[in-house]
Amino acid sequence: MKDGILSDEKIKLENKKYEKNLRMIRFLDEKSDEVVSFVTNNFKLSATEFRII
Repeated sequence: MKDGILSDEKIKLENKKYEKNLRMIRFLDEKSDEVVSFVTNNFKLSATEFRII
């Protein structure tokens, strides 16, 4: 993917308490050279917008 985005996946937790789909975005932080991963329920913003945040 572009802009350092490594993946943008729709996931589902194996937990009956939260059955909605989630989104996991992974990107390379160029300053620290580390892979950053986070989970959100926001499907409206692009992966690049999350990286900027």
